[in-house]
Amino acid sequence: MNVYTGTHPYYCGIDLHARFMYLCILDCNGEIVYHKNRPCTPESFVQAIAPFQEGLVVGVECIFCWYWLADLCHREGITFILGHALYMKAIHGVKTKKHRIDPLIKDLDAQILRLAKAHDPTSMHLLKSIKGVGDVLALTMLHEIHDIGRFSSRVDFCSYARLVKGQKSSNGKNYGTTGGRIANAHLRLIGGGRGIMNTYPLIPNQWNLVLPLLRDAA
Repeated sequence: MNVYTGTHPYYCGIDLHARFMYLCILDCNGEIVYHKNRPCTPESFVQAIAPFQEGLVVGVECIFCWYWLADLCHREGITFILGHALYMKAIHGVKTKKHRIDPLIKDLDAQILRLAKAHDPTSMHLLKSIKGVGDVLALTMLHEIHDIGRFSSRVDFCSYARLVKGQKSSNGKNYGTTGGRIANAHLRLIGGGRGIMNTYPLIPNQWNLVLPLLRDAA
């Protein structure tokens, strides 16, 4: 990974989209001097960075709509740094994103979690006892399964969750499978090829234990 280490009076990071861009400009002391959503036009960008243009560096993630901004910065004599999307994702956990919608999302997540725990705390606790299941997976299973008593057996549940496919057969002969896209796609993502059942080999045995408990709790 190549890291840009140049020093400048001002640093501009842009959350770039097709129609709008969110600009955040910091001075050399790390203080925010500009923080605003703007239309994605050359005129709007030049107007926004005008007071800070001398010695400014602009950084943006490598997405489909960065070309015009790179050309504009070149014409204006502004240092332009293109960040690799994969590397930026790798450091996402240690950065602070100053986007106004982030606190709203966090508050909404916390509210949903509180309501789920109040609605069915026993099932929530049982689901989180499965290795690899946290708040998000437990919430998904809790509300997509709803009442585990709907399923008369583990086989019925696996069918509903797309973990098994139906068979085409006639006169004792099998002609392949069917129904791979029927039933609940969200549970399929959790329990299927990329989900917890593949990552943690003990999960199928734990399902045998947890599902009857959920059925009793219901």
